Amino acid sequence: MIPTSIYIAGPMRGIPQFNFPSFDAARIRLGSAGWNVRCPAERDRNADFDPVGLSGREDLDEIGFNLPDALKHCFLDVLDVDAVALLPGWTGSEGARAEAHVAALTGRTLYQFFQHRPIMLEPLDGIEIVTRVETMLR
Repeated sequence: MIPTSIYIAGPMRGIPQFNFPSFDAARIRLGSAGWNVRCPAERDRNADFDPVGLSGREDLDEIGFNLPDALKHCFLDVLDVDAVALLPGWTGSEGARAEAHVAALTGRTLYQFFQHRPIMLEPLDGIEIVTRVETMLR
């Protein structure tokens, strides 16, 4: 089966505007390439979260962002797609590593997303991802 739906995973916390511009650029590019895209930044924005002017280091509770609820939706999205695109810096993000782990364990195709390359997706070995994530968690 050729994958048609994809979730975008990557770092958010600690990056200005919670890295929404990178997620948005990937969503647009993947959508233009024919993918049915699930994007956490778009979902957060649709839930009235506005990252404009934020440093990405804010206390999520203080700004009214429900992280457990967001993570629940992220994991459900990962389980509902064929593939996951990992943005640069994903290995430094606990959330993105967890999403990659769930994706690999459940047989989703994993890709490294490169914003500035003609071939924007490169397949990753799911077993390698699981091993890498488990090593990071130790």
